[in-house]
Amino acid sequence: MLENFDSLAKRPLVKEFVQKRAADMVYKLFRDEIKEVEETFEANPRRPPPMPFSHPKHGGLAIWAQSLLVRLKKSMTAIEGLYFIPEHPHAKEALEKYTKLTVQLDSFIATTCFNNWKNEIEQMDS
Repeated sequence: MLENFDSLAKRPLVKEFVQKRAADMVYKLFRDEIKEVEETFEANPRRPPPMPFSHPKHGGLAIWAQSLLVRLKKSMTAIEGLYFIPEHPHAKEALEKYTKLTVQLDSFIATTCFNNWKNEIEQMDS
């Protein structure tokens, strides 16, 4: 929808307004999405995420964390596709938070979930 408004805007002031308004709105939505995913992830130790009974304990946690990663990456892909939005002051901050959270989620999957699973398997073996 924003892209259509950008292409319809002919006057420079209208075009500039549409681009500024679009950038403000898009980066606000992206920051809100990052905040929501971060809060969901950080609430995990206190309240385990809802998982189907068919998912194993540690594998289910990894799948849940991966779903949060996919959610963030979809939002990032959508922002990267908005070629008409100019550089925004909040873009750098949002990208830093995005990078930090994706690294944190990847680390959780690779270390915490895997190590817990591995330790449980070793205990079963002994």
